[in-house]
Amino acid sequence: MRTRGTQQCARARAKRSRFLAARGPVLGRGGVAALEFALVTPVLLFMLLAMICFGAYLVFLHELQELSSSAARSSVAGLNETERNNLAEQFVTDAVSRSAILNPNDLTVTTATSGTPPIDYSVTVSYTLKDTPIPMLAALIKVPFSDISRTSTIQFGGY
Repeated sequence: MRTRGTQQCARARAKRSRFLAARGPVLGRGGVAALEFALVTPVLLFMLLAMICFGAYLVFLHELQELSSSAARSSVAGLNETERNNLAEQFVTDAVSRSAILNPNDLTVTTATSGTPPIDYSVTVSYTLKDTPIPMLAALIKVPFSDISRTSTIQFGGY
């Protein structure tokens, strides 16, 4: 004879088996998380690598743009073209020596005047990215980053 506790257990088992039968065949779901992780991880790592690459590239772009515009502004104090060239190049040399990311060996400065008589003075700062991790990262994401060049022009006079 069954006791009350065993009758409740039997009813609970029957109820559970009816519930499982209604759900269909029970398959193991233990590897689903590992499969999802294996599918999603390469995409997320690729996106992270691309963000790092573009972020580093933008830092170099910003640094060079600020360097060229500040060099052009500092050259205004020169009275002739030679003095302006010296002021611009000296400013760039001083700024690069204090920079945490720019290597002075990869930097070139070009100055020029335009117009007759000269009315504009331009400073072009070019930087080769070969000694940075950007070309390596860019090769993995198939983006051609090699050199950066930024030009700033300032007008003579204006007073």
